[in-house]
Amino acid sequence: MARIRTCMGLAIALFSGPGSQTLFSQSLTSGSASAPRFLMADVHTGNRTPNSVMSGGFYRGGRYELHNATMIDLIRTAYGVDPDKVIGGPAWATKDAFEIVATAPADTKPESLKAMLKALLAERFSLVVHPDTQPVPAYAITAGSSPNLKQADGSGETGCKVVSNVPANAPGVNIVRANLNGNNVQLNLAEPIPFACSNMTMAAFADGLRTMIGAQAYILNTPVVDQTGLTGRWNFDVKWTLRQGPAATVNAAGTVTMAEAFDKQLGLKLELTKAPFPVIVVDSANETPTPNLPGVTEKLAPQSAGFEVVDLRPSLPFPNSGIGGGGGRGGLFMQGTGRIGMQGQSVKGLIATAWNLTGPDHVTGGPKSAETVLYDLTALVPTPELTPGFGSVGAGPMNIDSMRQMLQALLKERFQLSVHEDAGSVPAYQLVAVQPTLKKADSANRSGCVEGPAPGEKDPRSENPAAGRLVTCLNMSVSEFAAELRNRASGYLAQYPPPMDATGIQGKFDITLNFSAAGSTGPGTITLFDAIEKQLGLRLQMGKRHGKVLVIDHCEDSPIEN
Repeated sequence: MARIRTCMGLAIALFSGPGSQTLFSQSLTSGSASAPRFLMADVHTGNRTPNSVMSGGFYRGGRYELHNATMIDLIRTAYGVDPDKVIGGPAWATKDAFEIVATAPADTKPESLKAMLKALLAERFSLVVHPDTQPVPAYAITAGSSPNLKQADGSGETGCKVVSNVPANAPGVNIVRANLNGNNVQLNLAEPIPFACSNMTMAAFADGLRTMIGAQAYILNTPVVDQTGLTGRWNFDVKWTLRQGPAATVNAAGTVTMAEAFDKQLGLKLELTKAPFPVIVVDSANETPTPNLPGVTEKLAPQSAGFEVVDLRPSLPFPNSGIGGGGGRGGLFMQGTGRIGMQGQSVKGLIATAWNLTGPDHVTGGPKSAETVLYDLTALVPTPELTPGFGSVGAGPMNIDSMRQMLQALLKERFQLSVHEDAGSVPAYQLVAVQPTLKKADSANRSGCVEGPAPGEKDPRSENPAAGRLVTCLNMSVSEFAAELRNRASGYLAQYPPPMDATGIQGKFDITLNFSAAGSTGPGTITLFDAIEKQLGLRLQMGKRHGKVLVIDHCEDSPIEN
């Protein structure tokens, strides 16, 4: 299947991370008469798409868009906080999806856009929230008996820099080269990534830890607090293994976890705890927004645009290119420059991407060439401006829905493609009961899934780094957990629809699942299928189910030339 993923090259993806966020400082007067408003807004419920990630923060020419957003997404976007800083709220706040398209005066600043979104949520959803300070999950850095740090004299640059872990121009499939803030580095991604930190306070180190390469796979977006009691500035070196990547398959036995790095290299401890932080408490909200004003939906209909430049040509010969199965040397690569690319894709693979289908097996009919001939596609997309600090986790500078429409138009033009939707039978997994061992839920928890351990629970990845994935789902039914599995284990399940629950188990549960990334091998590896059976007493079983298929009515064997 052609899977969508944001990619600027492996090295660039690894060298990015969320910056520290400043919590709200203003009072929560989202519904006040003086608050700025959008000029007009189209607000309606949507269908939660398979990737279950909000896209948005797009603001260009006075037009602002948020797509596939839960109420929690909308609140944390409006108030500029991490999702775990939004407390309370009804169960639907993490499940229902909403679409918002609005207009604002040209050159509206990010803070004004946030204020407009607050006002919209108060008016259209009757949202009521208030600020508070509550203990939330956080990683604490504490000092051991003998910290291995060198006192700095206060001179020189401040910060932590990545340094090379292989000689210049070293060969190897896991070697990447990049320029990071003017520092040319060469890294073997299967080996621990080294950092040289200078002139750092412990508070600054804690605040910036989430932005360091590979850190997010260990601590996610969980805040980090300094509880070392160490004052002054320090010089130190530290290195840890990337939790997800080549190390999982090439050098699993030699991994150095972040917790081990703190303990053995720095003489510090990095432990999950709770710490008081400012939060947004949800008091009440309506599940159904008030209706749009007459004519607004039509006025704010999706803007039609096509690719600015397109290069579509048959793929060069390539071993194991996937001929006959939809292809797939590479899924859809999206870059911040507005460039997209796909390699080794059949026409059916391109159709699956354009119509947001699970895979080419959801496309039927058409000539044999639609399966056997592979193409490489490069195109430039008219990219909207992404308002700084206003986007969402997973959002990029391109609107994926608009990009799909452009790809549809391209296929219709170049291949004279015509299609229609129909019902059919497609391969799909079912979740069945074997010997269930499920923990009854704490009803006080808001339902949803996160990457990482449950609050207060030990992280099993510290003892077995080869099983680098840890998914925790709280207060969820087995049916809800099954529907979420594809989102959390796309490497295993992306080519299939979300699994169906066939267990017959009723009730709500707290579920933790620890497994290895797809394709991992070596000691300690646990596949998703083994983890579900051994840890939960359930089983993923392949079968068939009714689903949506796209039928090709007409498709030329060859596209119109560039």
